[in-house]
Amino acid sequence: MADSIDLPFQAETAIVQYALVSTNVFGRLVHCDWPLTEACSNVIGIALTSATPGEIIQVRHLGIIDNPGWNFIINKPVYANYNGSISQEIPLNSIVKIGKAVGQTRLFVKFSDLLALRAQ
Repeated sequence: MADSIDLPFQAETAIVQYALVSTNVFGRLVHCDWPLTEACSNVIGIALTSATPGEIIQVRHLGIIDNPGWNFIINKPVYANYNGSISQEIPLNSIVKIGKAVGQTRLFVKFSDLLALRAQ
């Protein structure tokens, strides 16, 4: 397994496990969701656990994440959408490639540069 990079952040709002997250102007964690985080253009990773406001949690920026709720096509890229969801289809409003499916329920997270920023 590849090394991973996990970053600790304090949650500003309630965070759900496996959610795409970004930081607000105070550097606190928020769910990546348009328009709250400027279309997720500053997405930093995926929350490894759920959190309540004020709680410190780890965010995976690089490495493997397993989620039994995912149903990926192996070896296909995974993208972040404006609403904070994860998709393997390249949406019209795709902004960030977040990694690649390495198993049906396994994602190798590696955030790329901004792919596109198109307001819908």
